[in-house]
Amino acid sequence: MARVSGATSKVYVDEFDFSGYTNSINLAFTNNLPEVTCFSDTALEFVEGLPSATATINGFFDTTDNGYDEQMFVNIGDGAKHYLGLFPGSDASHGDIGYELQAQVSSQPRPTEVAGAVLLNCDWTSEGGIYRATSMANAAVSGTGAIANSNKNLGTTSANTVFVATIRCIAFDGTTITVRVQESSDDGSGDAYADIAGLTTTLTAIGVTRVSTTSATEAWKRVNIQAFTGTSMTILVTCGTESGT
Repeated sequence: MARVSGATSKVYVDEFDFSGYTNSINLAFTNNLPEVTCFSDTALEFVEGLPSATATINGFFDTTDNGYDEQMFVNIGDGAKHYLGLFPGSDASHGDIGYELQAQVSSQPRPTEVAGAVLLNCDWTSEGGIYRATSMANAAVSGTGAIANSNKNLGTTSANTVFVATIRCIAFDGTTITVRVQESSDDGSGDAYADIAGLTTTLTAIGVTRVSTTSATEAWKRVNIQAFTGTSMTILVTCGTESGT
């Protein structure tokens, strides 16, 4: 059985990499099972509802511009879903496995003691689909075309299954970048890679977007840069299938 150290874990909140500020992740998944027992039943009966998750991310208080405190404080009461990318025990390199959540922050204690560092701990509650994410690309790009090593056999998905991509641009030196996720049945050896409808986004600054499709997809996926104007941009693209679909 493989054992994994937590030391290399990655924490992304929207387009920000806060791994250098955080040192603890507690991610809990919940399966909603409301009781539906009737008078004539001889044992308890339940139905399966929608899954959910909570995440507690503990870290250190920091007041630098666009730092951990500023970004977390802005999130309080903004009513928006934020994109959490959590990679326990890995640095989110090509092929690494993590989890992607849409979530809102529910509390942000900042414990302060004379004999210790000031902390910033955040509790998150998921809102929307959760997926077990495969890192398809995590690299600086400087031109168009398929990203090396982004081709992965993620398996086919059937119609009405929600296949998702989260696309982050975490460093941006340029004007525009268009990122698309493509598919093939055989890694392009006989069936050429083609765009998956709906899984394309254009970014003109650092940012994050989440795109999805409920159409059937082929087994192999890859990341392709359709358009690029600039010097260098660092992107992180993850893909997976929403739980419960």
